[in-house]
Amino acid sequence: MKHVAFVIHGHHDSSPRPAGSYKIDSTSQKDVFVELGNLSEKKQNAAAITFTRKLTFPFSNKKWNIRTTNNGETALYDQYLYIYENASLVKQEYIPILPPGGVYVFTYKSPTGVFAQDEPNSIRIKTSGVSVSLPVSSVKTILWQVLFVIGMISIFVGLVFVFKYRRKVVQYKRRGH
Repeated sequence: MKHVAFVIHGHHDSSPRPAGSYKIDSTSQKDVFVELGNLSEKKQNAAAITFTRKLTFPFSNKKWNIRTTNNGETALYDQYLYIYENASLVKQEYIPILPPGGVYVFTYKSPTGVFAQDEPNSIRIKTSGVSVSLPVSSVKTILWQVLFVIGMISIFVGLVFVFKYRRKVVQYKRRGH
């Protein structure tokens, strides 16, 4: 390569400023130096997938924050994240461009249902050669839902007892005791 050409693309022929207009004085010495670099021969662009689970109500869908990071040296173009529940594709997320060090974040909701009846046995996320499984436990979901129901019943019984006891205390005080 002997030279680099600067070309003006746009609506006006004077904007952006043409090459050479940046010269400070009238010397013929170069003001811009271009050096070509080398990329490593081994171009491994692997996206890393991480996830966090948001806290939700026990009987609602589980919410996951899925984060894809490009740890490679070059940009990833036209990538898809595939989400599988029980080995069947349920969602496809399109990522137009993921620059080096770039991050793409989205939220995914997995079904739960009453006593985990709708919860899948496995959830897997795949993209550009990387695959990650989300931790799914129907037993844990059922346990949290049962504890939630027991807690709500306990609060209800406690409130009924407090109001009934309060009424007896008020009646006892009215009698003059």
